[in-house]
Amino acid sequence: MALVDTTLRESQTRLCTQQHRLRHLQSISACNVQACEDCCHLHFTMHLNETSPDFYASERCSDLVSPKWRNFDVSQFPEFINTSISSVVVRIWCQHGINDHVIIEWTVNFSGLQFIGEQIMKNDRKYKPNTIVLRMHNYYYTDPTCLQFLSPSKQSEKIELLKSVLVERQLVRNSYSVSSLQRIHTIQRAIKQTQASIWRTRSRINERLQDVQMNEEKRADKEYLRMFLGTLRSQMQHQKNILTHQREQLSRLIGVVHDRSYELVKNREALRIDRDNYCDTRIQNGQSKELLLKTNAELALRRTKLISELPYIYPINEIDSTYAVNSIKIDPAKLSCLSQSAEVVNKGLTICNVFLPNSEELIGHDETKITAALGYVVHLVLMIAEILDVPLRYPVRHIGSRSKIYNHILDTIPEKEQE
Repeated sequence: MALVDTTLRESQTRLCTQQHRLRHLQSISACNVQACEDCCHLHFTMHLNETSPDFYASERCSDLVSPKWRNFDVSQFPEFINTSISSVVVRIWCQHGINDHVIIEWTVNFSGLQFIGEQIMKNDRKYKPNTIVLRMHNYYYTDPTCLQFLSPSKQSEKIELLKSVLVERQLVRNSYSVSSLQRIHTIQRAIKQTQASIWRTRSRINERLQDVQMNEEKRADKEYLRMFLGTLRSQMQHQKNILTHQREQLSRLIGVVHDRSYELVKNREALRIDRDNYCDTRIQNGQSKELLLKTNAELALRRTKLISELPYIYPINEIDSTYAVNSIKIDPAKLSCLSQSAEVVNKGLTICNVFLPNSEELIGHDETKITAALGYVVHLVLMIAEILDVPLRYPVRHIGSRSKIYNHILDTIPEKEQE
C-alpha cells in the first residue's frame, strides 16, 4: 500500500472503516452506452428503490456513447432524502421523439464499488457495454465486473478490506473522541436547524415585502404611464406637422405628375411617328440591300470577266528545259555546239513572250529582258488590284521597265534604298 504523500492529500484506501454514502456522491458518467439508432439525448435519474419516484434528474446530454453529466450537490436533493443511505437505483433514459425509455438500470451499493483512479480511463474498450462510473471523494468507482482488463479470478474475488494502513510516523494524528464527534454532530444539527429557521423567517419577510414591492411597482407604472402619455402627445403633434408638410408635398407632386403626363402623351405621339418612319426606312433599307446584293453579284461577275481577259493582254506561259541563244530556241541535244554566250533556261515563265526566270536565278540573265518582264508583271498586278479594289502591301509606281516598288514597312532599310 502506498504511503500518504507529504501534501496530506486524501488517498484511496480500502479500510474496513471507510464508508461511502449518498452524500459523498459527486457525479455520474457512463461508458460504451448501447443506445438505439434513433436516440436523441441521454439523461439519468436516481431513486431510493426500484418502485419509488426519482428524487434527482440530470440534464440531457447529446453524447450517446460516453455521456458525462455535470457535478451535482446533495443540497439539491429534497429534504426528505436521507443522504446517509448506502445504495440507490440509477436509471439512464434514452429520448425517442417525445417519449423516454430506460436503457440502463443499476442498483448501486456504494460499499461494493471498484476503485478506478483519479480520472476515467480514456480508452472506452476497457469497459464493458452499458457501464456506469460514479465519482466520490474526487475518485472514480464502478462495478468490478464491468472492467475488461480484470481477469476472471480477480472478478470473482471479494474486495479485500484492510484493517490498518502503514504511514509515516510524523503524519499520524489523533482522531476525534466520541464526545467530540457527538458535540460536532450536535453543532451541525443546530446549524441546520438555524438555517431552516432563517429560511422560514426570510420567507415571511419576502411575503411582507411583496405587498410593498407591489405598491412601489404600481406607483412606478403610474408614473411611467403618465410620462408615456406625455411622450405620445408630443409625438402626435410632431406627426401632425409631418402630415401637413407631406400634404403640401403631395399637392406639388400632383402638379408635377400632370405636367409629366402631358409630356408623356407628346412623347408617345412623337414615338409613334418615329416608329412609322423607322418602318418605312427599314423597308427602303431592305430594298437597297437587295439592290446592293444584286450589284455586288454583277460586280463580281464583271471582275471575274476582266481578270479572265488579262491573259489575252499579258499571256503567261511556262517553259521547261529549253535553251535560248539570241532569242533562238534550240533542241537540247545540240547543247555541245553552243558557245559560252548561251543562256540556260530551267523551268521559268514567259510574259508577252519575254522570259522571266525565278527570283533565285536572276544572276546570269539578260537584265534588259528581266526589267521588261518585271514591268509587265507590275502592270498586271496593278490592273488586278484596281479591278479587285484591293490595296497593295508595297506601293508600286508603273513606269514600264523602270517601274518602282516602295518598301515602307521595314525601318532598317535606309530611305534612299526603299525604292
